[in-house]
Formats: sequence, structure tokens, C-alpha cells
Amino acid sequence: MNSTILSTDKAKEFKTLQDAYLKAKAEHDKVVEIDRKVRNKVLAESEFISIDTGERITSHLSDYQMADDVFPAYCDQVYREGLEHGLDLRDPNTVADYRTRPALRKAEDNLLNFAIFEILPAEQRKDFMDVRDHWKYREKMLELTARLAI
Repeated sequence: MNSTILSTDKAKEFKTLQDAYLKAKAEHDKVVEIDRKVRNKVLAESEFISIDTGERITSHLSDYQMADDVFPAYCDQVYREGLEHGLDLRDPNTVADYRTRPALRKAEDNLLNFAIFEILPAEQRKDFMDVRDHWKYREKMLELTARLAI
């Protein structure tokens, strides 16, 4: 790869973008983890039955198997419990990461775009733009870019 030396200002900007990404990711991960715990707590304390198996649902990963007529009650319980655990929820029908997901996506895009357009040589940009937008490779590119020291 062609060696690129960034100006001090550009290096600082890159570090700022890395920090913003890591902060947004941490905030998003925190909200998702609280939501997971809240959902599992509600399922542990209340009996919701799977329409597929007829057994009690014990994991948030299976909450989609509830009957449509009991799902709103589950959402209400999750909403109330989420508020008690500090989640910023507008209503029972709002996903927990409704604020953190767009902020994370913006921080990701800013970091990746800077890396592609300010660090990489022009002849490699097209390939990396394809990787940036590919569902399978984006996460790895983010991980590597977040750790890149320049």
C-alpha cells in the first residue's frame, strides 16, 4: 500500500472520529444490553407461551413467538421495566435503540468515509467503498479502522 502521511490536523480529526465511533458504539451496546436484560426479566417474571411450541418463553430471542393478542401486554411490561432501568423510551412500541442506532450509524459512516477518502490511495477507494457497504464485511472494516493508529 502506498504510504500516506496525514497532516497533524487530519490525524487529530481521524482520532476524533475514532473516539466518536467508540463512544457511540459503547452507548448503543449499553442500551441493547439493558434492553436484553429487561426483556429477559419480564419473561422470567411473567408467563408468556410460544404459539409454536406451547412452552413458556424464557428468552428475548423467542419473544416473537408470542400470540398477537398478548404481545402488547408484553411490550407494556418491557416499556415500564425499561423506564425503571433508565432506558429512554417514547412508548411501548419504540425499540430501545431508536436513538443510539442512527447515532452509531452516522459515527460509523463518518469514520469509514474519512479512512477511505483521506487515508487510502485513490486507486483503492472503490474497493473499500464496496466493503464499507457490504453487510458481511462492514463490521470487520469498522473494527480495523477503529484500531488504526496514525
